[in-house]
Amino acid sequence: ALYSDEDIYLLDDPLSAVDSEVANHIFDKCICDYLKTKTVVLVTHQIQFIQKATKILVLKEGRSLAFGTRATKKTNLLQRNINTRVQWMGECIGRVLSRFTKDLVTVDEHIPNCLFNLNIDILYLVAIFIVVAVSPVLDHLTTTLNGLVTIRALRAQKHCLQEFYDLQDNHTSSFFMNLCANRAFGLLLECIYLLYLATMSGGTAGLIFYLTIGLSMNLQMTIRNTADLENQMTSVERILEYSELESEESPKEADSRLNVSPDWPLEGSIHFQDVCLTYENSTNETLIEINCEIKGGERVGIVGRTGAGKSSLLAVL
Repeated sequence: ALYSDEDIYLLDDPLSAVDSEVANHIFDKCICDYLKTKTVVLVTHQIQFIQKATKILVLKEGRSLAFGTRATKKTNLLQRNINTRVQWMGECIGRVLSRFTKDLVTVDEHIPNCLFNLNIDILYLVAIFIVVAVSPVLDHLTTTLNGLVTIRALRAQKHCLQEFYDLQDNHTSSFFMNLCANRAFGLLLECIYLLYLATMSGGTAGLIFYLTIGLSMNLQMTIRNTADLENQMTSVERILEYSELESEESPKEADSRLNVSPDWPLEGSIHFQDVCLTYENSTNETLIEINCEIKGGERVGIVGRTGAGKSSLLAVL
């Protein structure tokens, strides 16, 4: 492709067929350096390469989720969640889905619209803040779908359904309270406005009424948009919280700490020496002083009863 010297290059994930070192070399020397004056469209699922992209297009099931430099926010969020602890990911899968669906849509589409309306209305910030908690509903739904076999085996369908109804009721009541608070505040402003006019003389009241014919509606919309913005800013706070998750040690950091030779590994051998494993929030060790050596080329079967630690041994690796 480089030899053809064209104006536009369409690269369909060419970096997935090589190892990471060669991929980084190709990306830096060929795509970023040699083709820097060309138009390059690179299709890839490797997040580390899109950091240097001028524009980013995110696709899902044939649909465009985002286009532009703003997608870097999604990249950071995704990178943080990928690198966080595996156990945490399993416990909070519903909240993670909420961040990548509802919250990102809110940040990208709804918040800019609210800010635009507030600029037009020359906002007077009087906030009514109610947190609409959707995550418990998604958590419950995800847990139910993952445990359908257990639920059916224990005949707990009615119990799980009632829990879902309770969570949905809480969500609906919070949303309805928010709606009622906005409308009640608008009614209060109307009453104050009428009382203010009633205390004035006829001529003054007429002049003010003529000049401020649209003040009442504009003020209501200003307060309503302010309240909506305050509610939707919760999504920004939750995304920022998840984008700052504590990451596990990266391979580069581990290599620098352990002073690993650039030629490592010379062969695919594994050596366990007094290996122990304790899961978070657990007081008992799952693996206790495991010692074994697997030489390169060997095929080893791991056997044991349920709960013996077979999956935990793979988790260590």
